[in-house]
Amino acid sequence: MAEILALFWPSLACIIAAVGLTVAEVRGWQAGQWAFKPLASLMFVTQAMLMGAFGSLYGILVFAALFLCLIGDVILIIRDREALFKAGIGVFLLGHVVYIAAFASTGLVLMPMLLGAVIMAAVTFLYWRYISARLAPDFKGQVGAYTAVINVMVITAFGASTPGGWTVPLAAVMFALSDMMVGRDRFVASTPVNFIVITPLYFGAQLLFAASV
Repeated sequence: MAEILALFWPSLACIIAAVGLTVAEVRGWQAGQWAFKPLASLMFVTQAMLMGAFGSLYGILVFAALFLCLIGDVILIIRDREALFKAGIGVFLLGHVVYIAAFASTGLVLMPMLLGAVIMAAVTFLYWRYISARLAPDFKGQVGAYTAVINVMVITAFGASTPGGWTVPLAAVMFALSDMMVGRDRFVASTPVNFIVITPLYFGAQLLFAASV
């Protein structure tokens, strides 16, 4: 038990901070968001380090993607400034690209990728029908490009030959669903319920990625 706690204490700390963050987001408590969100993100980066991320190319790339997500998380704490929102999305887009590179570095298997492609085609079709009409013209291209990159990230996660096994495609789907809910919150309806879904999915996905190295 002590050995498990010594290895996975960042995951426990991340979960606790994510619970605090969810409460802060639901209540609109800005100070709580500044306290809990960077801490939760720092913990998934720390977890990857403890798992030995620097021992393989895959691990190094996953660590880099996690670190980019940490930066994006901090930028997006302030959500009412369009320039910061676009900057945060840009950082997350780069993070997804690095995740794609990480999965590709392990060698990709075609059949699982086809399964991932079918799943994402259905999900993306429904999501785009739901959100596209609500997007301003200057956001349609950006959201479309971001959604396309998410699709590639999930599909390559399904095909990756990683030590994490099935947890990697699961994490990728969780991350994608979290991002889609962020789109709903930003462009459709900003409600506290969104964060009850977004935050657990997002931090759960990042912890699974971190543990996969």
